[in-house]
Parts: sequence; structure tokens; C-alpha cells
Amino acid sequence: MNEYPYPVLQEEESAYKDSIFLLKYSDNSLNEENGKCLSFEFEINLKCDSISKLITDNKCQFAVKYEASKVSGMKKVTGYAEKINVSIPLEKLVENDQIKFTGYILVNVDDFKLEYQSEMKEEWSGFELEIPRYYPLAISNTEVLDYDKKGDDLIQLNPSEELNGKGFEVDLSNHELIQVNVGTKFNEAYGIIKQKEEYNLLFITNLTFEVFVYVLIELVQNEEEYNEDCNWYDVFIKMFNNKNPDDYKFDDFKKKAKYDGFLDMSLIYEQAHLLSDYQLEHSIISLADKERSDNN
Repeated sequence: MNEYPYPVLQEEESAYKDSIFLLKYSDNSLNEENGKCLSFEFEINLKCDSISKLITDNKCQFAVKYEASKVSGMKKVTGYAEKINVSIPLEKLVENDQIKFTGYILVNVDDFKLEYQSEMKEEWSGFELEIPRYYPLAISNTEVLDYDKKGDDLIQLNPSEELNGKGFEVDLSNHELIQVNVGTKFNEAYGIIKQKEEYNLLFITNLTFEVFVYVLIELVQNEEEYNEDCNWYDVFIKMFNNKNPDDYKFDDFKKKAKYDGFLDMSLIYEQAHLLSDYQLEHSIISLADKERSDNN
């Protein structure tokens, strides 16, 4: 049932005939230009000449409302568009979050009057209605996306001139993310190679594996220092539990990985591979396959 006292284009009980307004998810990417954000791209499918003209005349605008467990907001776009991108800060998303996206076409001017159009159902014939600014003229379907916080989302590179020529160091003092301090030249080089997907994947998986080895060693020896008010620790332990059998918890791993004061590095390496979904091996094989294909 139309809950508005004026005609609205929507999926069910629409006030319009043979018209549609759909939002379709197409892609997502990591955006670090304004902090670490996850950017979602949606295609807009609008078939309604009268509303399209209102958008072209800047009397209405596209908007996408998003809602997750701990964050909500709305992205607005002025002018006609076939696609719209919505960015959400990663720090606002929780592990195994669910995000709902709904498209709107909103009134964008004051003193707006909606006149009857032939695309509307006959029951609205003869009406001329004043619609307040920011009220919807159209509401799309709702796209529901599941977000699974991966291991590499826990890791943040931090460039430092002091580390030039010295590799990198893992810093666990940040309660939100595992910080990897690298030299500025290292960071600049990564900025170049990440433009090529296959090299970026190899770099990320290699770095993630090495960081996981470090974190596992640190937690086996000093877990009590990180298990309070530490977001990356909570996510890491949940990831460990999800990757391993239900009856094999991190405490069980600790007991096996450390005995008589010695660390079982083979067990730690094995667990690091498991936590990273064996992506280091897969990325090397994938890169080699691409090289073979290019040479043939």
C-alpha cells in the first residue's frame, strides 16, 4: 500500500504504470583516498520520462540510503546518473555485517508542485500536489549485501622514512588495526605495483602471511596483553575460530604451539596458511599461469 499521500514510484502498490526504478549492485572496491573505506557501486535503472525530466532539470536528485549494524547514512547525487558509488568507512563495519541499500529519488527544491502525468494511474488524475523538499518521488528495491571482514582488512601500512632499507615492522599497539610500519620507498613502490592486480595480490598475500605468523607468535606468548578492548584481537580470534573445527579453539592451539618454552614453528606456519586461505600459494600459481599464457 502507498503510505504517502501523493503518487510514488515503487516496487509494490506503485502509483505509476509501466514505470520502474531499480537499484542493482555491480561491484565494490577498497578506497583509501579519504581514510580506509569500502566503496559500493550500483547501477540505476529508471524508466519514467516525467521523473527523469525532473532530475535533468535538477528539481529532483538520486540518493542511496545505507544501513548496517552500527552505521547508516545517505549518498545523494545531483543530475542524471546511470551509476552511483557509496563509500562506508571500514571502521564502521563489524565482522559478518549486513548492509542494506535502498535507492530514492528526492525532491530537491522548495515549493515543488507535482502535477498529474500520463504515466501515473488514473486515480491521481486532476491532482496537483505540493511536495516538501527531500520527500521521495520514487523508492527502489532494497539490495542486501553481506560483508565479511577479511584478514587483510585488519592490516594497515604506515610509511616511515626511518625504515627505508630496513624492511618492515609489525606494531600491535593500535587497538583497531594491525599496523605495519614500512619505509617511504617501500610504500611508494607498493603504490606502483598495486595498479597491476596479479602483483598486488601476490604482495598482499605475502605480507598478510608474514604478519599472521608474527601475530600468532605474539599471541601464543603474550595473549593476555591484547585480549581487552582490542578490536583487531577480537576479529583475529573470531577468524581463527571460523577457520578451524568447532572443537579446536585458540587455547588448544596455544598449548600445542608452545611446549617446554619452545615454539612449534611448523604448526604456526600451518595456521598462518589456513588463516590466509592459502592465498600465498594460489597467488604464486596464478601469476605463473598468467606468465605461461602470455608467453604462448
